[in-house]
Amino acid sequence: KARNIMREHDGRIVLMDFGAGMPLDTAPGESGIVGTPVYMAPEVLRGAQATIASDVYAVGVLLFYLVTRRYPYEGHTVDDIRSAHTSGRRQFLLELRTDLPQAYVKVVERALSPDPRERFASPGALLQALLDARTTVRDWRQVAVQAVAGVAGLVVTLTIGGAITSGVFN
Repeated sequence: KARNIMREHDGRIVLMDFGAGMPLDTAPGESGIVGTPVYMAPEVLRGAQATIASDVYAVGVLLFYLVTRRYPYEGHTVDDIRSAHTSGRRQFLLELRTDLPQAYVKVVERALSPDPRERFASPGALLQALLDARTTVRDWRQVAVQAVAGVAGLVVTLTIGGAITSGVFN
């Protein structure tokens, strides 16, 4: 989530709080919900085990939040958020930010697909799509897309590193 991404004085970006790391063989629901519900993919909220597709979804939520300061699915409780997913009650990027480049919007909307099979197949594919979106922007918004692509790349890299570290050290 956005508040776990910190920038050091020298400009280096650091991902904080690996507190939600769990062994990869932990069964869903064994220890309750672990993580921040607004960043959880719908299948994870239904009790499925987290996957690469659910990590891609979480990065999509982060990208959505970074440009809107809102979440695609909102609620006061986990049940509210789960219900919003089930009923399709969500906010769309272009409803909140009509000034965003279409290429960026397409990348975020794909990452947020309710169907995990429609999301990007890997963090690398998501990063490449962001980089491709960056090249289509010709005005001041190009700087914003570059910044988001950089943060997304870092988040994806650190997420994979965190999963590996969590699996090894737990």
